Amino acid sequence: MAYERAVEVASTTGLKLTLRALFYWLADQKMVIVHSQRAYKALSSRFARWREKHGCLDILVDKSRRVIRRDERDVVELEGYLKETLESEVRYLEYSVWRLPKWWNQPKKVEIWIEKDTVTLIEEVADELSVDAFPSKGFSSVTLLYEATKRFKGYQPVIISITDFDPSGVCIHETYEKKLSEYGLKAQFRRIMVTPEQIYRYNLPSIPEDDPSYKRILRDPRYPRWRKLCQAMGIEPKPVELDAFAGLYPDEFTRIIREAVDQHFDKDIDKQRRQEEEERRKTALKIAQRLKEILEHLE
Repeated sequence: MAYERAVEVASTTGLKLTLRALFYWLADQKMVIVHSQRAYKALSSRFARWREKHGCLDILVDKSRRVIRRDERDVVELEGYLKETLESEVRYLEYSVWRLPKWWNQPKKVEIWIEKDTVTLIEEVADELSVDAFPSKGFSSVTLLYEATKRFKGYQPVIISITDFDPSGVCIHETYEKKLSEYGLKAQFRRIMVTPEQIYRYNLPSIPEDDPSYKRILRDPRYPRWRKLCQAMGIEPKPVELDAFAGLYPDEFTRIIREAVDQHFDKDIDKQRRQEEEERRKTALKIAQRLKEILEHLE
């Protein structure tokens, strides 16, 4: 059954996919669902009801909506507060506080700029690589781009751009580079996906032609230029979403990002970081031992 297979892929990958990414995976299986907007809408409503019925509510993630949380109700217990606090500090000293950030003293600051915030794999790989990720949601605002220049102050800026393969996606990073240059930031840009080579190599499907967004792309003022680019490369002007790549090949998707970031990581500086970290660890353990002696007196 299609829904059981959906649960299977969502659970076996170890990654929470969006419904859009899951749709591309299921459509690729040929016998599961067809590659159309109508099938996507049916999957959205029917799969939601099926998940409720079978208690599978936690297998997908929805990045299109968020809760602004302000309701805090936890209360600190005062009984044994000093002892628990000291014990917590001891653990912090023994296992955490002495560690240095992965990019400590690295001259470059690498950020991943992605066209949409619905591709959940970005957050996971950014955590793994200890780099910032910036979901620009298309052509970002002047305010957000200007704020980005402040984050790079004092570093060599490197921006890895990830966009759909469509008229807007192909030129987004060009706009970024132009705008940031106007704001005084000279950054190294590299767009790593989705590319024609990746579409060919992985046989990535295009957006379903009955999807409303497909028609919007045809009306995009950048479409003629993009169509000429596709013709020059000998490929059909078929728009391909990041969700298709992430849904069908999540391991390859993250590998490409990982390799693009790692090439800017100086291993010699990292060796110095590890040496400094070891010295910090020794000092932290000495402090932890003093706190343990204080705890013995409390007991």
